[in-house]
Amino acid sequence: MTIPQLSGGNPAVTAEFNQSMRSALQDQIDDDGTPYDGFKLSDGYSKGPFHIGQRVISAEQITSWIAQPPGAHGDSLLATVTINADTAKPITLQDAFGNLDTGLARLSQESARMLPTTNVGDRYVREGMAPKLENFANWTASPAGMLIHFGDYQVGAYADGLVTITIPWSSLSDVLAPGMQDVLSS
Repeated sequence: MTIPQLSGGNPAVTAEFNQSMRSALQDQIDDDGTPYDGFKLSDGYSKGPFHIGQRVISAEQITSWIAQPPGAHGDSLLATVTINADTAKPITLQDAFGNLDTGLARLSQESARMLPTTNVGDRYVREGMAPKLENFANWTASPAGMLIHFGDYQVGAYADGLVTITIPWSSLSDVLAPGMQDVLSS
């Protein structure tokens, strides 16, 4: 399998990012939970957003799985990694928000506002953007805002594909942990 990897730069940051991406793929391989029984991961990956900022490195990996034997359509598995380039440590949603529950509530609120503007339209599935950690586990940072990556079926039909929204930092600034907007938006 090919996964996003870095070279050069700060060795500690590069090592942490590369190991985190390998671990994310290994988690997909080791997942014992159905519905993936009878399926295998396909070779390669689809490139999602990849951002190398002054203080943050953030990437999404999209891995496909296919039916074995062939038959039903496959699905996409998402994994995201965001590394603080100052500390060479992963940034979690718990790290990003001063209060996780308040942050999740804001992500849910902003998602409800933005999803109707995507290809899902007003048919979006509310449960997929409820203020739960698992609904927002796949996120990446960019100068424009926090990108929320929703998986197949999470907020819409399979035909709607993967949905990504960008919540501007200005909509999150009052719920982010002190100094975190400067790191994440770099």
